[in-house]
Amino acid sequence: MSRLAEGAFKSRNSAVKTHRFFKSLALFSFILSLGITAKASSFNPTLDANLTQEQRRTFYESIGWLQDHNLSGDSWFNKIFGSSGSSGIFDYLSARIHFLNAATDIKDQNAVGAINIGLDIWLWNLKFGDPSAISQMGSFHGPIESPRVGVIELGKTFNGRNDANIYLMSALIHEARHSDCSGGIHPADLAALKADSNAFNPRCGYQHVYSPGERQVGLKAYDEVAWGGYAVETVFLKSVMRCLNCSDDDRQMATLLFDQTKPHVLHYDEMMSGKLGQPDMTSQGLLP
Repeated sequence: MSRLAEGAFKSRNSAVKTHRFFKSLALFSFILSLGITAKASSFNPTLDANLTQEQRRTFYESIGWLQDHNLSGDSWFNKIFGSSGSSGIFDYLSARIHFLNAATDIKDQNAVGAINIGLDIWLWNLKFGDPSAISQMGSFHGPIESPRVGVIELGKTFNGRNDANIYLMSALIHEARHSDCSGGIHPADLAALKADSNAFNPRCGYQHVYSPGERQVGLKAYDEVAWGGYAVETVFLKSVMRCLNCSDDDRQMATLLFDQTKPHVLHYDEMMSGKLGQPDMTSQGLLP
């Protein structure tokens, strides 16, 4: 590296560190204004300016709740989150969620806790061969070149809930899974996308399907492919159910959420028995 290039690199590196310092300082000041004790976490997404104070408060409180509780699970927990404990969950989230936006659709504001729009926009841009076809989504600006762009919209369904911390964390863990394109997009998958066909790699985004026997209308809200969003959500909820330093209320709320979530995994028993293989936690983009 030339002296000129080295100087430019050091200058840029210093500017980046300064930007990160002031971003962290502003974030710390905001958290203090909410009356919440700030704690270090590997999960630190950019928050959209349009998020309400209640949404921000619930987000930070859910982070604090997870840090304060000693979660551990079975072997599936370790395979999904990489390690036992909250640090594994934070690492899982930080790899897949980078921006939290306010839901712009009124229906989504009132009907969802969180929704991952990054993967869908990445697929849309891939279909048209332009990573900048859609390049602005709330706090995110720029070309979308990875399925793990990690843009999540937050609704308001967790507002006022007694289990808001567990509910929001569970929703984020679910939506984070949609950032994974396990196996990538091959030329045949790209051709299917361009033909408006859904016959592409089903593990790219772990897209949901209609429930068998339902009319093909409404929301697709079931995991057909093993280890999708609902499946990883149940693994998290089971860890809360057996958490030793969680309150009885926390464990009861996790049990209720688990009972609501489990039916959305169409092959739950076969999956948990290992018959459907190991969870693939990798993600690839467009393949040659």
